[in-house]
Amino acid sequence: ADWSSNTDILRLLRLGKLARAVRLMRTLRLFRGLRLLVQACSSFLTSLAWSMALLGICMMMGSLVMGNLLQEFITDSEKPMEARVWVWTYYGTAYRAMYTMYEITLAGNWPTRARPVLEYVDHRFAIFY
Repeated sequence: ADWSSNTDILRLLRLGKLARAVRLMRTLRLFRGLRLLVQACSSFLTSLAWSMALLGICMMMGSLVMGNLLQEFITDSEKPMEARVWVWTYYGTAYRAMYTMYEITLAGNWPTRARPVLEYVDHRFAIFY
């Protein structure tokens, strides 16, 4: 009698495992769309990382070139002091120029950062915007 009760317990455990597997399969069927979305995200993350790296390099190069080109305007004593201070505030150092280009590219406030450069300095700087 003792041996048959052990097999009954094992059969109940197997039945419990089977029920749990069926419940898991039903749950997985419900999340098929989520699973597909996670697979899609995992497949494009490397491309996204490389494109963000390329965008960062382009922003850095553009800001350094622009900052260097604006140094002549900043040091020109014949230009209005207010304009020179504004240009130095946003493009005077490498860090400021890079942060300004970051704001222009990703924050969408480019008119407030681009218009004074185009009006005070030169319209050829529009190529950077």
